[in-house]
Amino acid sequence: MEDVEATLRAYRSAAESLQVLSAAFRAEALQKRLEGADDAERREVLAALAQDTETLRGLLERARALHERLQLASDFDRVYVSDDV
Repeated sequence: MEDVEATLRAYRSAAESLQVLSAAFRAEALQKRLEGADDAERREVLAALAQDTETLRGLLERARALHERLQLASDFDRVYVSDDV
């Protein structure tokens, strides 16, 4: 069961990494669109960048929460192992 959970975490992590890379490539493409864009296109590009920013913010929040859970689990393991000896 632990192997399945580890595999799922790895897949989730890879998917989140791909989302970050995708947002980076989109930001580069959107930046190129801004060059010489009219006002309407600028608003469209800025809206897309805002959406990507929110996506990345959500990923960062999930990463922080996961880090906290892993830290708590690690702390628990240290206490459990030291008490077990």
